[in-house]
Amino acid sequence: MAPATPDAEVEALAVRVEEGGPVTLPEAARLCAGDVLVLGELADGMRRRVRGEGATLVRVEVLGWADAPAAAGPEPADEIRIEGAVPEGATPADLAATLSRAAAAFPGIPPRAIRPAEVGPLARAAGLTDRLLLARLADAGLATLAHPRPGDDPGATREGLLAAHGAEMATDAPVGFATRFTAESLAALLLSLRDLPGAAGRFRCAVPLPASLPEESPLTATTGLEDLRVFACARLLLPAAVRVAAEAAAVGPKLAAAALSFGADTLAGALTLPTERTTPATAERPRPFNADRARLLLAECGRPPSPPPPFPARTA
Repeated sequence: MAPATPDAEVEALAVRVEEGGPVTLPEAARLCAGDVLVLGELADGMRRRVRGEGATLVRVEVLGWADAPAAAGPEPADEIRIEGAVPEGATPADLAATLSRAAAAFPGIPPRAIRPAEVGPLARAAGLTDRLLLARLADAGLATLAHPRPGDDPGATREGLLAAHGAEMATDAPVGFATRFTAESLAALLLSLRDLPGAAGRFRCAVPLPASLPEESPLTATTGLEDLRVFACARLLLPAAVRVAAEAAAVGPKLAAAALSFGADTLAGALTLPTERTTPATAERPRPFNADRARLLLAECGRPPSPPPPFPARTA
C-alpha cells in the first residue's frame, strides 16, 4: 500500500480505541472521515497485531429452502448457508427438518439460516418467544443467523440479533451501508454494534454488506473506496476479538482481496451461486468463488490460509 498522508488526530484516536479507551460519536466520525489510505494502514496494522499474518478462508455451500441437498463436491465446504426467504407458512418443525437434511448431507458443517429480521415474525406465528424459537432451532443444528438483506427493517434486525445472543447463539455483526454514506452514519452504526447489549463474545465477524450487489451498475452501487473505508473503520472501531470478513458475493472477489489489506482477516465465498445471480438481464455475470484461486492469492500475499474457528458451544 502506498504511503498515506499523516493524520495525527486520526492516528491518536485509533490508538485510543485499540487500547480500550472511550470514544464519543463525534470522535468516531472524525476517525471514519480520515484519509482512506491512512485508515487502511492503521486497520492493517491492527489486524496484524491481533490476528497475525494468516487469513481465514471460508468456503460456503449455498442451498435454498426447497433444495434437496446434493452430495458434497470435490471442494469441501466450511459452512452451509440456507438462503432465500423462509417459505410462507413454514413452522419451526419445517425449519428443523430442513436443517436436519442439510446436516445429513454435510455432516459436521455448521449451517447458517434465517435472517435476523425474520426471527420475530416466525416466533409470533408459532406462538413462541424469539429466544425460544432460536433455542429450538439451535437444538436442531442451526449454528448462526443469515446475513440481513438491504431492505430488512433495522429495528427488526437488531431485535433478531439480541434474541440470538440471548439464546447463546453467536452471530455476525452486519455492517450494512449504501452509496454516499456519511462518516457520521458509519460511526453511529459501528458504535451501535459495539455497544449492543449482550454482544460481548457473541459477535464472531463484522461483515460489511453494501446495499448493491457487485455485478450491478457502478452508477448506483457503492464505490471501491467506500467499501474499503467501511472495512478499515470496522476493524478500528469494533472489539479486537471480532474478526472482519470480506464476503466475495457481497463485494466481489477482487475487492474482497483488497480488503485483506484494509483490516479484513477473513475471506469467504460461495462455491456455487443461485441461478438468479448468474443470469441477470442487465448486469455482468458473477462467477462462483474459486477456492484454489483464493488460496493462491493468499499465498502470494504471504497470508497462509487457515480454517474458520468453531462456533462457540451453547450452554442453554
